[in-house]
Amino acid sequence: MALTSASDPYVILGVDRSADDRAIAAAHRRLARTFHPDVAGDGATVEMMRINAAFDRIRDRRRRTAWVVSVLFLSAFVVTTLGMPLGATRLYLHGISVDQQFRTE
Repeated sequence: MALTSASDPYVILGVDRSADDRAIAAAHRRLARTFHPDVAGDGATVEMMRINAAFDRIRDRRRRTAWVVSVLFLSAFVVTTLGMPLGATRLYLHGISVDQQFRTE
């Protein structure tokens, strides 16, 4: 799974990946002062929701670790899931089906 800048909480908050809890909280407060709907109007509601969601994902060490593990697991799952059908297709194109390979008759 490739992260885009639209889904990467570090990019959304504008902090480095090595930032500590204090730096992440400070970035969230800075962005909240700018994009809060009471300050920026109702048009900033969606942006504030993105900022809050990003902050919620990485606001402390435990949550950051869980987020990184979930991204890595999903990436491995996608690679495995996409790689298996391509391998089976290649075998089928050479005249061998995967089903025939595992028969014991």
